[in-house]
Amino acid sequence: MKLTRVSAVISAALYATGVAAAASSSAPTLSDARVLKPAYQPIKASAVQSQATNSIDTSKLQSIGGVNQIIAQPKQKFVWENGLSGEHSYIVRLKQQPVASYTGGLADAPISTQAAIQANQLSSIKTSLKRNSAVQQYRSVLEQQQTQVISKAAALGVSVEVEQRYTYATNGFSARMTQEQAQRLSQLGEVEFVQRAKPIQISTDVGPQHIGAESAWLGDNDHGLAFKGEGIIVGVLDTGINTQHPAFAATGDDGYTVKNPYGEGVYVGDCAIEGFEHLCNSKLIGVRSYSDITSYYDGIAPENGEDYQGHGSHVAGTAAGNVLHQVPYVVPEIGQQGDGINTGLEMGTISGVAPHANIISYQVCFAQGLINACDTPTVLKAIDDAIADGVDVINFSVGGGEMLPWIDATEMAFLAAREAGIVVAAAVGNDAHLRADHSSPWLMAVAASTHSRSISAGEKLLSNPTSSGEAFPESKLHYLTQAKGVSDGITGKLVYAADYGNQYCIDDFAENTFAADEIVLCERGYELANNIARVAKADKVMKAGAGGFLLFNSESIQDLYDDLFPLPGANISYEAGNALVSWKQTAIDPQITIEANAMERHIDESNADKLAQFSSRGPSRTYVGNIFPSLTAPGVNIYAPDTQSMPFADPGMVGEYSL
Repeated sequence: MKLTRVSAVISAALYATGVAAAASSSAPTLSDARVLKPAYQPIKASAVQSQATNSIDTSKLQSIGGVNQIIAQPKQKFVWENGLSGEHSYIVRLKQQPVASYTGGLADAPISTQAAIQANQLSSIKTSLKRNSAVQQYRSVLEQQQTQVISKAAALGVSVEVEQRYTYATNGFSARMTQEQAQRLSQLGEVEFVQRAKPIQISTDVGPQHIGAESAWLGDNDHGLAFKGEGIIVGVLDTGINTQHPAFAATGDDGYTVKNPYGEGVYVGDCAIEGFEHLCNSKLIGVRSYSDITSYYDGIAPENGEDYQGHGSHVAGTAAGNVLHQVPYVVPEIGQQGDGINTGLEMGTISGVAPHANIISYQVCFAQGLINACDTPTVLKAIDDAIADGVDVINFSVGGGEMLPWIDATEMAFLAAREAGIVVAAAVGNDAHLRADHSSPWLMAVAASTHSRSISAGEKLLSNPTSSGEAFPESKLHYLTQAKGVSDGITGKLVYAADYGNQYCIDDFAENTFAADEIVLCERGYELANNIARVAKADKVMKAGAGGFLLFNSESIQDLYDDLFPLPGANISYEAGNALVSWKQTAIDPQITIEANAMERHIDESNADKLAQFSSRGPSRTYVGNIFPSLTAPGVNIYAPDTQSMPFADPGMVGEYSL
């Protein structure tokens, strides 16, 4: 069932930016609620572009992230980059409208494909647009035009090695060529713009309650109808998805089984390939992967859309993950894959904002450790596929520097998605005041704000430093109360790792180097030298037989962290560490106690709705004609299928729009 208008839980800021549909004064009947009226009225690119070019001195615009770029004038179709050599991937956009924007009129394809796309979105049973005759007729026209352009390019001496072709969101293709070849190709009359493809970077408990999603869940709104995203398809363009996570199972812990809008057993992407059907279910109805990404796996992992980084799973779970009960708060394990280390804290019930929505994952980003970036040609292909798959909402937690929207292939592809009735939420980035991404007026650009929930460790301290010889200096006892970390407690003998030739605890110790009643003092080291992960140092000490671990900072300016240690341990300050080292040199049989503590969950409403320090912010550096960012949403320390401190505000708003 789909609602006739955006739920009242969406904030007034959405209405102020013209993103939400106007609500009628009368409540809808149940039959009315079965018909979806698009939240967006189509924006014509030409009208908005006219407004933009009339209000901006384009000679002053800059494209962030380029190399010594010469600024393009409105009529230019290529931006030359000084000092750039060799072959690169370029995006070639043609002038003829893509499928999502085509309103009909050509003799070879008279029927509007935009109408067909919108009709498919309004239907309670989705079908692939790849089987729609009007859509395929127009796609054939576009593909013929693309082939003609490639032939004309060859006549100009430009041999085009096509990587991807686009028809739904973009009319064009990506190809490898030199800058000189790209410039020559841009001179063809059929070409709208040519740009070099640039790497772009991946940029969510109480979140749903904080933004008011419960009013939609319970029917406490002007509709009077309970709604949790049933029948809505959320498309996530990211690193893939953890297909085995319970957040994406067919049935959540609330007992609700999500219905497949395509029909039972009908999937898209990898799941439609024989032998890979198990990746999908009636909730996760598509997992699309692309060879430009999976070809880098080189046998390391199966070449499918499984998430080997975590970011995509986190995003998908925030937007539309299932209701889950009694969820333990876990942190990553060191040096191995697994289900994480249980901290002992239980989160109770968690869910995505639209827990009964369907999900399709589009793997457009590389796994961390391979190439920590996302591929622009693949992003364009995924937007094409998302339109064809009939998604209702797209989440794009990815950015790579702002360009004028009307010359950026990705932004224009999202305009086509918008024309098709799809809501697109994009992260503005996490570069604070330095720069922001996605200033296009047809996108919902989301900044990250805080919420009321925090998770922190209880007080951690050291106590009872005793010795048969010299006592620990009383003037330095206060340093021992400035500790961080999460662990059990222990009282034991203090030993110094430097006495074993391994001051920073980087190398493996010999087996049984330490006794179970010994606490090993290690130095943290520096970021670029003498350093490995803090918890990894504790792991080496534990494997050598020690019962406790202390990590002291190498500089006063280094922060302390609430790491979850695999044995009783603590992170202490530079001053505390040096005091212990000096004391140990003169003490006889020095003993110390690491007090036990645990993770704690706190709710403080006064901490909510503050712009995160890392969140990018406006104004736009290329287009000043709209409010930017569009809004903020909780995006700090969001607990979802892959927990990490990254900006995850826009998935929350994707869930909101699903409601």
